[in-house]
Amino acid sequence: MTTAQEYRKFAEECLRWATEAETEEFKDAFIQMARDWTLAAMRLEGLSPPPPAGREIRRAEPEP
Repeated sequence: MTTAQEYRKFAEECLRWATEAETEEFKDAFIQMARDWTLAAMRLEGLSPPPPAGREIRRAEPEP
């Protein structure tokens, strides 16, 4: 059975490949794969994924 730690290692490897990518297209693909492996690890650990990029987290303002 694959563990969350193994998924995180896969993600790290994808990020390393992204730094060595010859094109932006390959770099973006490796970064997306790293994100997918990280999210898979988080699911195995029972953690909630972060909100999608570009969306703000709004917090309620304290009442006076």
